[in-house]
Amino acid sequence: MRAGGLKIQYRNFTQRDVMMNALVKAAIISGLLWAWMIPARANLLTNGDFEDGDTGQLGIVEIPGWNSWGTDGWHHNDAGAVLDTKGMKFWWDGSGMWQDFAAAEGIAYTCSAQVMDWSGDTSPNNWDFRIEAEFYDASHAAILKVVLDTFDSSVRPDDTWVQIGGSITAPAGTAYGRVVMRLHDWQSGISGSIYFDNVSVTIKRSADYNNDLHVDYKDYLFLSRSWQQASPEQDLDGDGIITIHDLTLFAQHWMTWQEPVGAKTIVIDPAVTYQEIDGFGASLTDSSAWLLHEFLNASERQAVLTDLFDPDSGIGLSYLRQPMGASDFRLAEYSYNDLPPGVTSDYLLNYFSIAYDENYIIPTLQEILTVNPNVKIMGTPWSPPVWMKTSGHIGGGTLKSNVYNTYANYFVKYIQAYAAHGIAIDAVTLQNEPYYEPWTYAGCRMEPADQIKLVKEMGPAFASLGLSTKILVWDHNWDNPDYPLAVLADSTARNYIDGSAFHHYSGDVSAQTTVHEAYPDKGIYFTEGSDGTWNDGGFDADLIRNGAFLIDTIRNWARTVIKWNLVLDENNGPKIAGGCDTCYGVVTISQATRQVSPRPHYYALGHAAKFLRPGAVRIDSQSDAVQSVAFKNADGSIVLYTVNAGAGDQILKLRCGSQWTVSTLPARSIMTFRWNHHPNAKVDSCLTTGDQTSRLEPQPPVFFHD
Repeated sequence: MRAGGLKIQYRNFTQRDVMMNALVKAAIISGLLWAWMIPARANLLTNGDFEDGDTGQLGIVEIPGWNSWGTDGWHHNDAGAVLDTKGMKFWWDGSGMWQDFAAAEGIAYTCSAQVMDWSGDTSPNNWDFRIEAEFYDASHAAILKVVLDTFDSSVRPDDTWVQIGGSITAPAGTAYGRVVMRLHDWQSGISGSIYFDNVSVTIKRSADYNNDLHVDYKDYLFLSRSWQQASPEQDLDGDGIITIHDLTLFAQHWMTWQEPVGAKTIVIDPAVTYQEIDGFGASLTDSSAWLLHEFLNASERQAVLTDLFDPDSGIGLSYLRQPMGASDFRLAEYSYNDLPPGVTSDYLLNYFSIAYDENYIIPTLQEILTVNPNVKIMGTPWSPPVWMKTSGHIGGGTLKSNVYNTYANYFVKYIQAYAAHGIAIDAVTLQNEPYYEPWTYAGCRMEPADQIKLVKEMGPAFASLGLSTKILVWDHNWDNPDYPLAVLADSTARNYIDGSAFHHYSGDVSAQTTVHEAYPDKGIYFTEGSDGTWNDGGFDADLIRNGAFLIDTIRNWARTVIKWNLVLDENNGPKIAGGCDTCYGVVTISQATRQVSPRPHYYALGHAAKFLRPGAVRIDSQSDAVQSVAFKNADGSIVLYTVNAGAGDQILKLRCGSQWTVSTLPARSIMTFRWNHHPNAKVDSCLTTGDQTSRLEPQPPVFFHD
């Protein structure tokens, strides 16, 4: 037996008892935390007690979960005279009802029902009531049909409920089972009534207490919960009480495997690696920083920043893309080189200043770095200083032809000024959305030739000063991969370029792979994608959309996934006029109520950022069902990010190397798994569901098995 990575070999019963007692104690100490969350062994049937549905004749009233034939011969009736509950009443031959249940070959199933002959019916009572089991293959062909038990009304006392049933092992090739309740008279031309109720199909006494066809730690929790109690559901040896003998029998079943019906495999291969992951996050815009630093008090701000950036207490966001000066989410128009009246140029950058940022943007960044020192920061200008532009305006225009060297030094001074405040700039992009020229807020047009020219100034300047800040090109939508390809085609500029940045407002994510395949040594970065009123489908739809987007973006070589505003208020601000008025933040902070409300993309980001650490790389993963992407942290731990966009739960078989385990991914959910890559590893997981019954909540662990 293996338990938690410990291999146990039994030599005699005394030693075995000692070891099993140790396991029980361990379960009671560490396992009962989860035991209360897991329901008792369940009937595999839906509505087996017939409580759902109205009283009446079948064919007129549906009984949820059941199918029927001969519907003129039976009723969904009130059996309250004896049982005080709804039940079913047969009074004609050739009638029956049935229901399918999940089944797998080699598993024994017990089918049972309560049956009664009612004396209130004065007709001759010569009825044969049968409970039958059937098994079918994947093509819906019957493999086996068996009568498990009968109720002969002629030899049974009236008004007495009798339990009938039997057990049957599913044959080879079973895809699903069926329980059948059938009424047949063996003396034609008579009538009578039979009541039946509480029909059930359960897995025959076994260590698989939660009926998932897989004996693992979850079943161990069932057993430990009932230790030294009378519990027929967990009593494996049939002596009426849970003792060491039951745990011994459980050990013999530990991690036995029958593949559940419909299980889908995800194969993870840590030996095949792809890009390094730099981080997940958003932008601390002027609007976001003001809300955090000027609106919230210190304790409120600390709570929000901890929740956003602490990987243990929060979701562990790890990357911020910072506007260099004003963006559309700003409280004022400004750059780092605004000139006083009468001054028309400043080629030596004597008026360079980050004083505006020092008010509350830089203090907030410093607090964030205190919470999580591993947060990386990218700088992006929405516009160069007005005096450097052909438009003479914060919006529109292009760089003047004689300012490229000066503008390169502008980036240098920005990096140095932030460093003086203890804030390292990991990367810069040359221009936010260079093919969009807004006039109501900061913007600037740049052609590929302009970026090539600017890189040839910036690259040498960075190198001469020993600046390690990366230079990224494009920083616009997926719809134009030819732009970054054109910039990277210049061999001189390419020497200084780390990679290309993308947004998602137009085009297809495959553009990232197009650029990667042309220049595989250059990084791909996703740097902006907002949620807003235009794509708001409610929590469920937005959660799944954001989760699928993250997977697609990473699978198409992105090193970062950065959403737009970190926080905004209930009016999608605060901000002055111009730009997006319909964008959402990752978190909404109400100025009216001070309530802090995470949006769906908070959870989608958290399912990745919380579990990945600096130095993580994407690794190979293949799935025939749900969407997924896998990673390996620098410490060797494995992280699997999965999204189930379907309306039904999905059973997953996770295979990593020679080991496997099984877990269930609920409908419309994101689930992250994390485990240390060693034999019989414990797999922890965290779940968010579209119906919000679970929001980044830990789930009971499962274990890998050879």
